[in-house]
Amino acid sequence: MAELRVLSDSPDETRVLRRAAPYLRGHGAMLTLTTLATIGAAGSRILGFALVGVITDAVLAEDRARLLQAVGGLAVLVLAGFALTWLSGYLVVRVGEAVVRDLREEAFERVASAPLRFLEAHRGGELVRRLTGEIAALSQFVGQTLPALANSAFLVVLTVVMLLGYSWPLTLVLVAAATIGSTPVVVGFLHRAPRAFAERAAAEAQVSARLSESIPAHDQLRALGARERRLHQLGGDNDRLLGARILEVRATLWLLALDLVGGLAVVVLLGSAALATAAGWISVGGAVVFLLSARRAFGSVEQLVGQLGDLRAARTHLARVIDLTDATAPATSPTPEPRAVGENGSAATLVATDVGYAYDPGTAVLHGVDLTVRSGERVALVGATGSGKTTLGKLLAGLYRPDSGDVRLGGVPLSRWDPAALRREVVFVPQEVTLVSGTVADNLMMVPVDLEPDPRRTMAAAAASLGLDGWLESLPEGLDTPVGDHGTRISAGERQLVALVRAALLDPAVLVLDEATADVDPGTAASVEDALSRAARGRAVVVIAHRPDTVGRADRSVEMMGGVVRH
Repeated sequence: MAELRVLSDSPDETRVLRRAAPYLRGHGAMLTLTTLATIGAAGSRILGFALVGVITDAVLAEDRARLLQAVGGLAVLVLAGFALTWLSGYLVVRVGEAVVRDLREEAFERVASAPLRFLEAHRGGELVRRLTGEIAALSQFVGQTLPALANSAFLVVLTVVMLLGYSWPLTLVLVAAATIGSTPVVVGFLHRAPRAFAERAAAEAQVSARLSESIPAHDQLRALGARERRLHQLGGDNDRLLGARILEVRATLWLLALDLVGGLAVVVLLGSAALATAAGWISVGGAVVFLLSARRAFGSVEQLVGQLGDLRAARTHLARVIDLTDATAPATSPTPEPRAVGENGSAATLVATDVGYAYDPGTAVLHGVDLTVRSGERVALVGATGSGKTTLGKLLAGLYRPDSGDVRLGGVPLSRWDPAALRREVVFVPQEVTLVSGTVADNLMMVPVDLEPDPRRTMAAAAASLGLDGWLESLPEGLDTPVGDHGTRISAGERQLVALVRAALLDPAVLVLDEATADVDPGTAASVEDALSRAARGRAVVVIAHRPDTVGRADRSVEMMGGVVRH
């Protein structure tokens, strides 16, 4: 069977930033402007400290002119610093949100076009969590943490550069004290953080998946008396999340030791500055600059290291999203052929040759299936439950790719078709049709064809072509009838009718229906059968069926047994 990429609860984070680099393309100019504004904002603060030193020396020397110049310059720097800080914060958020938007769109597109096999192998809640929760957390990081992180980093670097100009020995004392004191704290945090943040992300995904599965099934859980058991499972998931949060808090609290390191380093620097001033190595103003800058630099270091927690969490979120986009990356295949198969599908012939398929390695569901369905022919697939009928139907519709053999339409393998063209030419209607919230018209508008100039008239005409105009008029509000969440406000049979009208709007060459009348009442089943007979004209139609009436309407029936077609 074809290799299936499975998402990891704790994906590799070692090169995640490099893997995310392509999403920065197209934002180079904005990134450059953002960097310059951030450097300017940090530089204005550093120069402000330098002017405080000039003011101190001017006061001690009673140099009024120099004092006024320095005060005026400080006022200008304060205003410039405010403007540059606002601009850098705005630009960081803007470029960050643009990158997150690109990542979100890429992830949505990848999942939307992912193979059905991939979607069926993962819990819906897990996919939703990665598409929403993980990306929302990245957006929050970009909006709240990244601006402060960038400003702190530049402020620390520029502070060290400026202090080297005043006194390199004192600067070395400052850097040494900061390095010796901070290194054990940072190393301890980085040792604890990976497991803590990865476990929290996985636990949150588990809670999200369990809840998203439980809410739609609440009626069945209540009817089966299984609600208490499900709540117990949710309680276990919550306990896991609580444990993960405790691990994360313990890792983050390790950073509180930086407050002690910063205080002790300032004490060491204060003594060193006093000795240097007494020895005449540095002026009083220079000592003041050193102390102010050192305290501000340590504050920035504390903030910078304190934000390592947020940065580590954001890295985990990014790794989980990148893992999703990697797992759903389109497989390399021959150049698709956007091919039409004749007007109204009249030249379409669907041919399956030696088709094999397995959901799990070593457990084949289909074995060497050969089947030909010609244009205008209606073929019924019959057989016991589990014989492989639905699997074959999805292969014939191009929703699965065969592990062996191939399926061709108009002589071209489905894998070579342009995906958009294939979805217009081959329509699959499942046994349980799921609709989106909204009206009947909203659901009909989902077809990838142009319904202009009058969409509602086009929809009504499509329904009439299937003999369903009377049914459409019988709905409480016609096309504007609400269908409810997932179509729960209309019956299963009516959902099938909506799906058939959608198929008529597409006018496909091939129509594959999976038990279209299995779960509907006899009256609606007759409407579905009549609509299906009209829809079958001039098309290759495959009907998976159990009802004798449905099978009897077919031109021929094909029996499946144990994944093999019996001719």
